[in-house]
Amino acid sequence: MSVHETTVQDALSLLRTAAGRIGLLSHRQREVLALLLGDLSNRQVAERLSITERTAKAHVAALMERLGVDSRLQLAQVALVDRLAVPSGAPVRELSPRTMSPTLDAA
Repeated sequence: MSVHETTVQDALSLLRTAAGRIGLLSHRQREVLALLLGDLSNRQVAERLSITERTAKAHVAALMERLGVDSRLQLAQVALVDRLAVPSGAPVRELSPRTMSPTLDAA
C-alpha cells in the first residue's frame, strides 16, 4: 500500500468515526451541518435559521468539538461520509475532488 493510499485510508477512518457521532447531534446541529455542506458562511447559516451570526458560530464550534474535527471543511466531509455510508475497510483508490465521492476498487 502506498503512502497516498495509507493517508486516504487514515483520513476516511477519521471521517467515519466522526460520522458515527452524527446521531449524537441535536436537530439544530444537524440543520447547521446540512447548511455547511452547502458551503454557507456563518452569516448565511444564521439568516437561513433565523438566529444570530454569533449563535451560528457557536453551533459550528460545538459541531467541531462533538465530532472531533478541526475545520469547517472536515465538517462537510463528515456529512458527506455519513450520506455516502462508505463501508469500513472498503478499498479506496482515490477521492474525486469534483464530486468528493470515493472510487471503490472492484474486488
